[in-house]
Amino acid sequence: MATQQEIDLLEIDARHLQGLLESGRVTSLDLVRQYVAQIQRHDSKLHAMIQTASIDLLEQTARSLDQERADGKIRGPLHGIPITIKDNIATHPSFGLPTSAGSFALLSSKPRRNAKIIDQVREITE
Repeated sequence: MATQQEIDLLEIDARHLQGLLESGRVTSLDLVRQYVAQIQRHDSKLHAMIQTASIDLLEQTARSLDQERADGKIRGPLHGIPITIKDNIATHPSFGLPTSAGSFALLSSKPRRNAKIIDQVREITE
């Protein structure tokens, strides 16, 4: 199992992450935990993340994707790789993320549905 020290999260690309997932050296759950830890460690200084989905939801989704991988079901090249969604891309309120574009005026915005790109990404990653 790869450890955080073995993976340079700032430099690794999706192709290499997919290779680690395919080889079993790392799981989607490992990646979620490592990326969340990095966000928690640095965001108080960077202020790059307005909000993250709940840790429980992220971990539950990662476990489900790991199980799919173990069962031989791979949705696509981003299967199990955590991604960040900017808050100017519409997400349905059930997604748990604001669609505010960084503006206080849009903080209570409640899109009726996800932007098409969100649904497409969810299809291949979740």
